[in-house]
Amino acid sequence: MTASTAFDDGLLTAPEIADLNLSARFVALSACNTANFDLSQMARTCRPLASAFAVAGVPATLGMLWPVDSRTGEEVVAGTFERLQAARGGADALAESQRAFLEKPPSRAHLHPRFWAPFVILGDGGPPSGAEQGAGVLKLGAV
Repeated sequence: MTASTAFDDGLLTAPEIADLNLSARFVALSACNTANFDLSQMARTCRPLASAFAVAGVPATLGMLWPVDSRTGEEVVAGTFERLQAARGGADALAESQRAFLEKPPSRAHLHPRFWAPFVILGDGGPPSGAEQGAGVLKLGAV
């Protein structure tokens, strides 16, 4: 292992993400509460993660508005990735995944929106800026 420096501390911040040149068409921030931001926190960090990925060339980002049950997060995010190629974009893939989850929920309680509704797609899903068609997807974090 190499030692961390001030420039390589192992943490990828929003400003560092924005400086990247990514050719992915979709990013999943699959850790709990990734799309929600406190305005005072946003002021300190300059950009929320989804905006940083948009600046880096990624047109659509999957995030979560509140903490998510691990089982639900795993099913919905995995289902979104499974449907991403066949769907018209990330929003359609997410909607199809949520509908599939609601058809066979782990329990009756999981029908409540608290479980399946925090997932959102941020961005327009258009082609990445300067990227060739067929660019990939990027998944960050764990549910």
